[in-house]
Amino acid sequence: TIHASIEEPHLGVLFTKCRKCGGKVVQMRDAIKCTECAWIDERKLSTNYGNTDFVKLRE
Repeated sequence: TIHASIEEPHLGVLFTKCRKCGGKVVQMRDAIKCTECAWIDERKLSTNYGNTDFVKLRE
């Protein structure tokens, strides 16, 4: 049996794009908001959200 947890503050989403249109998002407390279509999506965001460098795979 494997158990996973995201209860610690540093565990959670580090980077994401809009689930609806794929646009850029901004952090709002415990959610993200798309800057293109205004979609709001609740997520468990890491305290490190947005502070990690990711390889740019495509636009």
